[in-house]
Amino acid sequence: MKYITIKEIVDLVASDVPDIDSRIQRIFEWHYDTQLTIAKWILGLAASLAGGLLLAFFKESGEIEMSSYWMLSVPVIIFIFGWIRLKNLNTVHKQYVSALKLSNSFQKIKTFVKRYRQEL
Repeated sequence: MKYITIKEIVDLVASDVPDIDSRIQRIFEWHYDTQLTIAKWILGLAASLAGGLLLAFFKESGEIEMSSYWMLSVPVIIFIFGWIRLKNLNTVHKQYVSALKLSNSFQKIKTFVKRYRQEL
C-alpha cells in the first residue's frame, strides 16, 4: 500500500485505537482530495495554455501556421499528464478497501497482534 503501511495498521489495532475504520477513511480521503486537486490544477493549466496560445495565434494572423503546431503540443502533453493522474485516482480507492479489509482481519486476531508487537 502506498499511503498507509501494514505496520501502521498493526500499530492501530494493537494500540486499541477506537474506530480504526474512520481513521483510515480520513487518511485516504485526504490523499484522494489532494490528488484530485493536483489533477484539476494540471488540467486547468493545460486549458489555460491552450486557450492563450490559440487566442494569440488567431489574433496575430487569423490562422495557425504549420510551424506553430509544435507549440500546441505542450498543452496537449500537460493535459495528457493531468488526465493520467485523474484516472489513477481509482488506485486510492483500491488501497482504501485493502486497508479496511486488512484492519478487519487484524482486529479478529487482536490478541495475537498484541503479542507479536510486544515481541518486537
